[in-house]
Amino acid sequence: MLVHNARELGLRMRDQRLELGLSQAALAKRIGVARAWVIRVERGNAGAEIGLVLKALAALGLDLDVRTAAAPMALGDDREAWVPDLAEILDRARGSRQ
Repeated sequence: MLVHNARELGLRMRDQRLELGLSQAALAKRIGVARAWVIRVERGNAGAEIGLVLKALAALGLDLDVRTAAAPMALGDDREAWVPDLAEILDRARGSRQ
């Protein structure tokens, strides 16, 4: 799944946490943070410390792959671009029917 902003990253982390059967409290304990931090990240808080985000991804068994974007965002553009990942949507729809 391509992640374009903090909200999408938080949703992906939440999905993985749920797939692993972890509560927010259990994940928080694994990475040494408060449950409130997990809640904020899952909601897409863009102010989360990157080191803790990377620690959370590792605890969830997720890798971070940074690639060159086809078209970089303009400097000073504070808006977060959201582009739906149709493959991900279809994968989820197929999974819910099985």
